[in-house]
Amino acid sequence: MKMTQAQLRRILFAAGALLAVYAAARWWHGERVFSRMQPTTCTLVVKSVESKLLVHQGRRRRFDLTGERARLRYRDEGRLVFSHTVDGRKYTFREDFNADRMPLADYAEGKVYPCRYDPQDPAHGTITTAFDREEVDTVLVVAGFLVFLGVIAPQLWHQAATGYAQMRNR
Repeated sequence: MKMTQAQLRRILFAAGALLAVYAAARWWHGERVFSRMQPTTCTLVVKSVESKLLVHQGRRRRFDLTGERARLRYRDEGRLVFSHTVDGRKYTFREDFNADRMPLADYAEGKVYPCRYDPQDPAHGTITTAFDREEVDTVLVVAGFLVFLGVIAPQLWHQAATGYAQMRNR
């Protein structure tokens, strides 16, 4: 069964629309939860940092010792466990970060840091001071790209089909 231009356009529009709705729902829910979080202080209970070797096989002109093109670098990934007390009960929550997003060296076990917790679920906490929209923004960009493809796909389809037909007739 061949796919028509109209089917391709519908698929791309639907995928873009679904992604946009998903991103909007994530943003709405995340903003609501973050806005009801109360400020408090948390103690860093456990700090675990692991360095991972990242190998990027790219188009750069750097070569390793074997003559292969490769770019090597380390990225620190940290798991921080914080505790805080609400109404005499102790709660803990975990934050996972990489050194690209947060300087892990700034945190030491046993020290107290500002944090926020959800009064409806005190075990849910965060050390971030603002709602992080990075993931939502990425999904919205992909959704916009899919909708854009839905708009230009019929023209590309037509040009490709016309070019192919002209090549066959030569």
